[in-house]
Amino acid sequence: MNSANAFVFVFSITSRKSFTRVEKFLAQTASLRGDAKTPFLIIGNKSDLETGREVSVKEGELLASTFGCDYVETSAKTRSNVQL
Repeated sequence: MNSANAFVFVFSITSRKSFTRVEKFLAQTASLRGDAKTPFLIIGNKSDLETGREVSVKEGELLASTFGCDYVETSAKTRSNVQL
């Protein structure tokens, strides 16, 4: 992990548990990267399942803001925002 050029963290917007895991993993990774400031990207997947949403866009954006990175929502199923 110390030699990585970037980190991408993906969680399901329909799973609070996966979001919590990403939060913990982000914190651990941030503590290891030190002054290197390796870029992070957080992706909320399954945006096509809006009715089953357990994590709000606002929560994803707040988490990204906390770690100084971008937040994007995608859907692998519908290919929404996968080009990003």
